[in-house]
Amino acid sequence: ELCSVSPVTVLVLPLLLPVLTDQVWDPLSSSQTAQMVAFMNRLVKGYPTVLHGENRNTQELLKTIVMRTRRTLDNDVFMPLYPKNVLENRNSGPYLFFQRQFWSCVKLLGNILQWHGILSNTSLKELAVDSIVNRYILSALQNTEPGEDSIEKSQSVISCFPRQWFTCLKGQQTIPQLENFCRYLKHVASTVYRVSLAGSDVDKRNAREHIKEVVKLLGSINALDHVVAVASEHGIKDVKALLEGK
Repeated sequence: ELCSVSPVTVLVLPLLLPVLTDQVWDPLSSSQTAQMVAFMNRLVKGYPTVLHGENRNTQELLKTIVMRTRRTLDNDVFMPLYPKNVLENRNSGPYLFFQRQFWSCVKLLGNILQWHGILSNTSLKELAVDSIVNRYILSALQNTEPGEDSIEKSQSVISCFPRQWFTCLKGQQTIPQLENFCRYLKHVASTVYRVSLAGSDVDKRNAREHIKEVVKLLGSINALDHVVAVASEHGIKDVKALLEGK
């Protein structure tokens, strides 16, 4: 467990942390990541000049955090791609393994985004969105039957993102790195609607509720252009009230 911040700690730890980060810290561990982030926040708050952005030791530490995370992404993350018919049996080995790997990716996504406010947004978006969401998670979602399960999984992914990424955006578009994710959500809405056409009235009502959930997910990441497109295509009214949770 990381020690408390003291003057001696401030002098010694910036030299030791890169070594500890590279050889001890496991980015897949939520508890270890939380301890690292909490300590760094205490250090920044108590001794801002020591961890100034131009400090050489600070730069080395931040670089080590990024490189250690990339090593985990390259060596420890694996997302199997099975034919959809293989995943139909929810008690089968492939299905259970697929689920474990998906949720492991979501856990790593959340761990990486704990570094928000310490690592630069550029580094975080590259590690979290480009290297996990677009490389692994999105391929898994595309292999998931569109509907309640895929929407809940998409919600779990979006809940990891820092709200600050979207609250400061101007215009109707989300961050560019999430465009593929937005297109996937639009595909979910279209597929759910198309499948419901051959179903009962209950199926059609459920499909409409799922489409509303997709609209809310898109709105939560400021993908307002996609919100308008989905709402128009499926006749969703009172979009503003829907996004505001009314």
